[in-house]
This record gives sequence, structure tokens and C-alpha cells, in this order.
Amino acid sequence: MRVIKLLLVLLLICPGALYAEQAKHLSIGEILISDDAVSDIKTSEVGEKVIEKGKNINLPDVLKNEPGIDMQRRTTVGDTTDSVSIRGFSDNRIMLNINGRPVNAAGVVGGYYIDWSTIPLDNIEKVEIIRGGGMARYGNNALGGVINVITKKPTETPRTIFFGSYGGGGDIDSVQNYRITHSWKIGPLGYSLAGSYQKADPFLWNNDFEGKNFAAAFYLDMPLDGELDLGFQYANTVRGFIRENRQSDIPDDAGFNGKINPDYPLAFGETFSPYSGTAFIPGPGAKWDKTKYYLDLGYTQPLGDALISLKIYKNIEDRDEKNYSSTSVNPYYEDGQLVLDRTVESDRSYGGSVTAEKAFGDHDLMLGVDYKVLAYGDTVVHDIDLAYNSYNWYGSLLGTTGFKPSSEGRSQGYFLQDTWQVSDPIMLTAGLRYDIYKNKGINGDTTPSLDDDALTPKLTGTYEISDRDTVTASVYQALRTPGLPETYWWAEGYTNGYPVLKPEKNNAVEVSYRHRFSEKDVLQVSAYRYSVEDYIMFRFDPKWRGVYNIDRAIISGLSLDGSAGLSSWATA
Repeated sequence: MRVIKLLLVLLLICPGALYAEQAKHLSIGEILISDDAVSDIKTSEVGEKVIEKGKNINLPDVLKNEPGIDMQRRTTVGDTTDSVSIRGFSDNRIMLNINGRPVNAAGVVGGYYIDWSTIPLDNIEKVEIIRGGGMARYGNNALGGVINVITKKPTETPRTIFFGSYGGGGDIDSVQNYRITHSWKIGPLGYSLAGSYQKADPFLWNNDFEGKNFAAAFYLDMPLDGELDLGFQYANTVRGFIRENRQSDIPDDAGFNGKINPDYPLAFGETFSPYSGTAFIPGPGAKWDKTKYYLDLGYTQPLGDALISLKIYKNIEDRDEKNYSSTSVNPYYEDGQLVLDRTVESDRSYGGSVTAEKAFGDHDLMLGVDYKVLAYGDTVVHDIDLAYNSYNWYGSLLGTTGFKPSSEGRSQGYFLQDTWQVSDPIMLTAGLRYDIYKNKGINGDTTPSLDDDALTPKLTGTYEISDRDTVTASVYQALRTPGLPETYWWAEGYTNGYPVLKPEKNNAVEVSYRHRFSEKDVLQVSAYRYSVEDYIMFRFDPKWRGVYNIDRAIISGLSLDGSAGLSSWATA
């Protein structure tokens, strides 16, 4: 059956469909990052907003006011498990891309969150936000939407920008943020260099942060108007794990609203992942020191009016984790003794894509294939105090020296998408996507493998009722395959590998309507209903851990977005 479906898709895409500039529906928005001062966030055209980067420290500052996007942040800057969601789908159900390459990690050992500190604002040209999974070119993680970050290309005029900020005062601890970028195109060679340094004292108990980032990109003009690009990014972050600052974690207890440490706000604490006893509950000075590398190779080649694009990428992430004893966790230990010291090779993912694009009359077509391997490396335990730990599950099951990776995930997708300007007021985008995936055990692991495939159709239409009124409607299906942590805990948790863990399939309906009162006065309302079959539940607590499907999850919502020009210098 899989082969038949694959042949069907190949027959559909073989006649030579290629693509040009993607037209916009109301479900697609852009935020332009401006070097110039602007009075406030302002709308320049349909679905496009302009913000001043000097008023925004990092990318979450840009996204926080967008309709349908929820941002839960624990610090002003830093790698502190900030969580972003689009229409109720968070982290492992949305896709973050930088210049077309996904940066979602393998997700093992607490690696699902997005590290915003690795995306400095200074070299960003625009951010594209796609709400929902209606675009065929994006698969797997893109169940709830896509955030595309597009960086600036170097020009023949050299460009150097420095930005620095420092804040503090009263009970507010200091926050520092320094960034510098330089770019230039000299003949056929262009380059872009960017560096940043961020530091924040703890706001919550023990969550201090320090981050360093360096990125380099090189662009080389090739024969026949082709372009080769190489990218390298290095990021190092040292951040403290938040300590529990409630006298009780039971809401009905009087101590729930009582602080253990009066110098910091009330907060639930974090744990080192996966939680495996009291040695994984943060004590004073608990931290990780994480180093990440992104490696990229790309090539674009025009062929007549068509454009062929190739992208290959590799992620490398290592974390050195240390935890120290806490008297409040184990009264037989004084504060500050080393109880956990390990190195986690948390990401070794890689992948690539090939796309072909071309315009035919009123049609803009795209076809392509993408391939991704989710993988991680060894976990090396340098030291664990099993006497301090509340139970010896970690030591007895995995040994005190660590373990090899036990699973790997592979996925590939084939897609075809056509945007058709039917007439001046009507635009349709139709797409078809075929996904194959397999999660399997490696290094002798006996975890049952998971493999499946699915064909998902997509249709979006936009109708300009008048110069002032536009409506967009979408009907589509979108797929999300189980991640590596879900596969592991489905097999190793209380679910014990039964019944078979299925991929999620979203049956979605979306409608957006925009009315433009004037050039500065715009109102847009969007409604959606998502019916997710075989929704994957991840339950992980000290008493029960496992992963399983429920029959269906329904997410429906309404968002309102508007702007009004109050005067020549103020916009609301």
C-alpha cells in the first residue's frame, strides 16, 4: 500500500511543476525587522507588520503580541525553557525554521524547547508566521503552525551594527545584552558575521543565565547564476535550574503560597530530565553548560524561469549538567555537595530538502522532498550519589556510567503545492503531502519500532470581496509523527508498548476575515476548529509515566487583531 501511494504522488509531481514567489493568504503574516525608529508596531500592508529592533531584545519580544501566539517566559533573556504555542499547539507541534532549515531538536532528555538565545535579532530581515498546518511544504512538526526566520543577505555596501543594553535597579537584578553584526559582498563573495553576549541575574530562584553566540554565513556566486551558501553557528549557554520556592506543592495547603526563600518570587521548580529521584531535583548552584553547533550547506540554481534549491543541515548539541545537594530535599546532606555530574549528547539530528519552483501563467507551483533523521548521542554519568537519591532506579537500570542512545527516528515527505490566481479577487492554494516515518531501537535496544505513512490533502482559498474586505478559508489534514521521547516512554513506561502508538492527524477548518477601514485602521478576526485524531498524551510524574493515544482532541478558538492610527505619531 505504501508503494502504491508513493507512486501516486510521484505520478502527480513528475510532469514538471515548479514554483515562484508564494502569494499570501490571511493565515500567513510577516514581521519586518527595521533598523529605523518606528513609533510602534505598525501595519504596512496586508498581513505585514514592522517593528523596531532596538525596542526588542530577542525574538520572543517580536512574537509576544501576535494573535494566536502564546509566550510563557521565565526570564527576559536566555535558555530557560521558554514555551511558545500557536493556537494551543506548543513546542513539539510547531516548526521553527531559520532560512528554510528546521531547528527543532531530537527532543530527548528535555530538549524540546526552543533556545531563543541562538537567534539574534540584528541579522534578521523578517519573520514569517504561518498559523495552522495548511501548507503542504511543511510536514511533521508543523501541526499547529510554522515560524520562519529569514536572515539578511550581505550587500555591496559594508554594514556593521552594534547594539547594547543594560538594565537593573531596586529589586531588579541586572540584565545585559550586547550584539554586533557585520556583512559585506565583495565581488562574487558575500559574508555575514554576527556575535552576541547575554547575561541575566536570577529572577526566579537559581535561574541565572549567561549566553554567547557566534554565527557566520558565506555566499558565493556560481556559474549560470547559481549561488552556494555555507553556514556555521556556535552557541554556548550556562543557565541555572529553577528551584522550588513553595513550602508545599499542594494547592489546598497553607504553605502553597508560602516562600522557602523570601528573596525570590513563588515558583514551581524544574527537574533534570528524565526525573529519576532526588538527585535530579535542583539544589543550590544546579546548572547546565550547553554547547550547540548548527552546520548548513545550500545551493540554488535557476533553470530558465524555474528555481532548484538544495539544503543540507546538521545539529550538534552537548550539555554538561551538575546538581548539588539541598538540605530541604534530603535533610541528611548539607547544601552544596555534588550529587549529579553527567554529559548529555542531546542532539545529533541531520537532514535536507530539495525543492523545485516555477510559475506557469496564473499558477505558482512547488514540488519537493524533505528528509530528516532525529538522533542523539551518549549520556555519560561522571558521578551520581545513589545514597542521596530517593531511589536507585537510575543506577540499577542504566548503570552509574551512562548509556548509549536507544532510538532513532527517520522521516521523509513528498509534497506538491499549487497557488492559482483564479481571477483578480480569487486565489486558491491546493497541496498534497505524503509522509513516511520510522522510529526504531538502536545499539541492541529491543524497543518496538513504530512506522507508518499518510497522505494529507490541503486547500486554502482567499476572496477579495472588495478593496476593504478579504476572507480566507482553509480545509486540510496535517500529520504529526511520535517523537523519540514519546516512543521511548510508550515502550518503557507503564504503557509497556501497548497498544501501538499512532501518529496524530489534524482535521482542520479555518476562516479569517479582514476589514480595512483606512490605510492605518485594520481589523482581522480568525476562527478555527481542530479535530486531532489519536492525540498523543505524555504523562510523566513520579507515580506514573507513560505515553498513549486518546481517540480525539478538539481545539477551537477565535482571535482578533486590529490596529488604529491615533495620530501622525501614534498607533494602537
